[in-house]
Amino acid sequence: MKNFLKRVLEKKIIQNYVNAILHGEEFHKDIGLGDRTWILDPIDGTKEFINRNGEFCVSLGFALDNRIVAGVITVPTQGLVYYAVEGMGSFKTTFDKARDLSLS
Repeated sequence: MKNFLKRVLEKKIIQNYVNAILHGEEFHKDIGLGDRTWILDPIDGTKEFINRNGEFCVSLGFALDNRIVAGVITVPTQGLVYYAVEGMGSFKTTFDKARDLSLS
């Protein structure tokens, strides 16, 4: 499953962001070229995923000129998405509503 997710996300990112690098612990080397870098962990918590205890997430970050500017962490088993964008704040989203975490 982890390799399947990695391949799907890799294909989508490389197809849609030609001038980008894709980086992740599962890759033997970075893929692509450019000043934009996507950092991907398709299943963070592999053992938890295999044990089906629900304690895993999917993590994706974006860097521009080696500076992290955005990130997303989704917890599929709980229907949660946490994301942050530089200059905009951090947020928690459920599938039915979004909430600004900077106000919490």
